[in-house]
Amino acid sequence: MFSALKNTIAIILMSIIIMFPLCAAYGTENDDFIPYCISVTFDGDVQSCRGFTWYTDNPCASDLLLAEDSIDKLSEYGAARLYQGSSTQLQRYTGRNAIKKQFSMHRLALTELKADTSYVYKLGDAGRGIWSQPGTFHTAARDKSFSFIIVADSQVEDAEDFMHTARVLDSAVQTLPKADFLIHLGDFVQSYSSEGSFENFAEWQGFFASAQKELMNTTILPVAGNHDMSNNVFCNHFALDKLTPVNANTETGVYYAVNYGNSCFMVLNTNEGYQNGSGSISQEQLEWLKSTAAKADQRGVKWKILLIHRAIYSFGRHMDSEDIIALRAQLAPLISDLGIDLVLQGHDHVYMRSKVLFKSASGQIIPQIGGTELIDQLWAGDKINFAVNPPGTSYIIPNLIGRQYGSRIISRTVQVYPEASYKPDDNDDPVFAGITIEGHRLVYRAYVYEQEGNGQVKEIDRYAILKDNGKL
Repeated sequence: MFSALKNTIAIILMSIIIMFPLCAAYGTENDDFIPYCISVTFDGDVQSCRGFTWYTDNPCASDLLLAEDSIDKLSEYGAARLYQGSSTQLQRYTGRNAIKKQFSMHRLALTELKADTSYVYKLGDAGRGIWSQPGTFHTAARDKSFSFIIVADSQVEDAEDFMHTARVLDSAVQTLPKADFLIHLGDFVQSYSSEGSFENFAEWQGFFASAQKELMNTTILPVAGNHDMSNNVFCNHFALDKLTPVNANTETGVYYAVNYGNSCFMVLNTNEGYQNGSGSISQEQLEWLKSTAAKADQRGVKWKILLIHRAIYSFGRHMDSEDIIALRAQLAPLISDLGIDLVLQGHDHVYMRSKVLFKSASGQIIPQIGGTELIDQLWAGDKINFAVNPPGTSYIIPNLIGRQYGSRIISRTVQVYPEASYKPDDNDDPVFAGITIEGHRLVYRAYVYEQEGNGQVKEIDRYAILKDNGKL
């Protein structure tokens, strides 16, 4: 009973925060100028660039105060530098029966940062003296190992969803405190302008408000989900302008690539399949994927990782949908041809890791034949079983961090070839994952957030790859 009361109080407090973000800091006369929906993206070279997006209720300056090292430097004379961005007036729906309301979207790009450096920042209006809480980020090093967190499908709709997602994200950050960035595989919110549904900007406000501490202290690599595809909504929340191909259609999402260390992350916009009605992505996006992978190979990139929202191999309920069948037929052979190591997917709200799949001589996608050499190596104080030079691609869905749990089904149209042993009957706990890449070694771990155990975290799956037997 006491636990239920605490949850009720927490939900009420979160609702107040969403409706009146940081009001107490300045007083009601300044509420309309307080930044919210703050996101930080790479938007360029990961060693020197970051892109910032935020909203205010009324027009004001688009200022960023930046310093190196520590929060104290933001107020130290001569240590902080002021940058100015730009703003755009947008109209957004805030509910099914609501009329459009006008907001100010602010955007700012930093392009001359130092590599392998910690920065602190605040966003706001310097003239009014109104600032956000401070945030932090760390630019990429040139030749160091790195790690990142993977989540999918927060799909928030109400205050309880906001609190739940914030708890899981906080747990992910606590479990993986050295993560350099965060991948979100799409469906940030529930509502969108399609098939009788509606865009609800209040859900975006709730997502960012509840998880603002985590989101302001990392860099996000976002993927557009089908619930995020209202008219240009996705690109209006995440600064990806410099990474987006010229003349790309961004109405339903964005496709782009991020080169980090010895790895290339390629992000597809699978919402194009809804837009064109075929389920498949456009030929322009397909050619971009081929070109991006080829350029990565020319640069000697060690790891190629593809991020998509709509899963093409899964235990989920969409596997036999016509749009997924079409997308799988289009992408799976190409993924094998391009030598992509991992495909990280969302959409189906289940946990799944496939066997290593590759295209046979007959053109079928099948598991590797004859198995892969396995060796044990000591890594970060732990003995890890590495698969040596697997000849294909592993497909992974890290379940979800939201509350709309899916159910596992057996597909009638495709063999999925599961590898992971985690098979919960009820699938009713959120999951997050982490990957660390260190030269020729990649280590993946997945964790369940056990709601019945007061948020205890348990490792449920791991997979490791060693390329070229570690030879440089």
